[in-house]
Amino acid sequence: MAEFQVQGFRDTSMDRIAEHANVSKRTVYNHFESKEVLFRAIVGEMLGEQDGAVTVAYDRNRSLEEQLTELVHQDVELLHDDVFIGMARVLLAESFSTPDLARKAFGDAVQHEHPLARWIKAASADGRLVVDDPGLATMQLKSLLKGLLFWPLVIGYGERPTKKKVNDIVHGAVRMFLDHYEH
Repeated sequence: MAEFQVQGFRDTSMDRIAEHANVSKRTVYNHFESKEVLFRAIVGEMLGEQDGAVTVAYDRNRSLEEQLTELVHQDVELLHDDVFIGMARVLLAESFSTPDLARKAFGDAVQHEHPLARWIKAASADGRLVVDDPGLATMQLKSLLKGLLFWPLVIGYGERPTKKKVNDIVHGAVRMFLDHYEH
């Protein structure tokens, strides 16, 4: 990840990756047949970390707002992680110069079910949310959050928001979501 973040995808070499990892180039190629495969594996690992970082499971005995607020805060914490932001920058840059790579990496991301989507499906199955398309509902909520709490950091616009600002944005997004979908 460090090589990709410093050099970008195009300027990162398998030689430098091997050197940075203190292994031979052959060892790197034994695990990853190409730089693209390695990059996509890193993106996949980051998505896997998301599963571990977001741990709120649906609980029919707790308020939806309380659960969703906790879940969203966990997700925002990951979105504010410097490594996650750095890799998002690399992926964004590659979307312009190597659109096929970015399309594949984003395609991998789309196929990975976000913990928020699982929560929405569970709350819907329990009759507490009325959601026809859980994928769309997930993207709507994540877009509300990313638009204010992630993309400005990725593109280097503005300062990292204060804890109060994050809380205000999270609360507003959760209320908007529940105002629309809560049964």
